[in-house]
Amino acid sequence: MLDKILKQPVFRKEMFSSPVIIETIELLRFENNFLCRVRSKDGAEGISVGHGVLRNLYPIFTNLVQPFFINKDARDLDLLLEKVYIYKLNFRLSGLALGVPLATIELAILDMMGRIAGKPIGQLIFSNQFKPFSLPNSLTPNIVVFTKTMKKINILFVECKINYHPDKQRTNPFTPIAFFAYRHINPPDICTLGIHS
Repeated sequence: MLDKILKQPVFRKEMFSSPVIIETIELLRFENNFLCRVRSKDGAEGISVGHGVLRNLYPIFTNLVQPFFINKDARDLDLLLEKVYIYKLNFRLSGLALGVPLATIELAILDMMGRIAGKPIGQLIFSNQFKPFSLPNSLTPNIVVFTKTMKKINILFVECKINYHPDKQRTNPFTPIAFFAYRHINPPDICTLGIHS
């Protein structure tokens, strides 16, 4: 079962009937803030926000990652994300050094492809449609309803975003909320739970 899943492509190339050739990739900087802008030869555009660590990694972005994607068909994203490791022996780099520049370009390409298809990025990389399910501030009473809904429609993965505003609260609520969500939403027989802030 797992082998069959691993052989499936991640990016849904079949949603695009004609090539989307990448013409330019720009890394735009204002102080320690970065944007990546990708444009196709047909004028489609995608943008992603780069991590601040690019202030140290921009030479890797501009010399070792960016040039590889120029004139490539964005529909081949799965293959491109593998071949970029061979380009200029990038496989010698690891962790943030290659991961941040590569993820920045990947997200900008996905944004461009989403704009072309008129779909959110999530629908470009999974065959199943993921619909957001929001819980109001009164989390506790809704957990039961949420869990029952998950069982009914066979949800296999749940992502929880927990907002933390240090200006408004002196104590970080992340740990208790994450623990509560894990205990109530993530029994092993139901699904996998991803939590981020």
